[in-house]
Amino acid sequence: MKIKILKPSYFFSTIFKGIKSILKQPKYLAISILSSLILLTLIIFVEINSVPGKNLEAYIGQLTSLQSAYTVFLVLGTGLLVSMQAHIYNLNKEISVKNSTGTALAGLSAIASAIFASATCASCVAAFFGILGANGVFFLIDHRWEFVILGTLIILFSLFKASERILGLCPECQIKVA
Repeated sequence: MKIKILKPSYFFSTIFKGIKSILKQPKYLAISILSSLILLTLIIFVEINSVPGKNLEAYIGQLTSLQSAYTVFLVLGTGLLVSMQAHIYNLNKEISVKNSTGTALAGLSAIASAIFASATCASCVAAFFGILGANGVFFLIDHRWEFVILGTLIILFSLFKASERILGLCPECQIKVA
């Protein structure tokens, strides 16, 4: 099996071309906006409800500009990915595990990464991930930026693969364009 090494310029230009082709269509723009808003609501809801006494004002007040920017990136990236997968579904007229795994994984990693990135105190993360036990929570806190980077890479790679499919650049996954 031959390993293909991607140039960063090809990687990002493919993502931007795929996004541009999707957002030209009002239906997919609406799907992207709606799914982004749903994910943002879910992230805020989890953050506020994971710690007793926390409210929206306290949550927004504790975010740094980097945390806010990263949360927006995750939400928009996942929203775009959902609309791209909807477009791919409309072209294929079928949902397969192979087609939707990237979207599901990117969505889950976006939620987890946003929680890690916006958690400014150990008790916030401990309240949400308490099911993992003390050692699990300390591990996650110690390595939270690695998980944030991993979430970012998963979303970018998922956007790239979806863009390749939409643009017809993926020889392994050619889709029939109607």
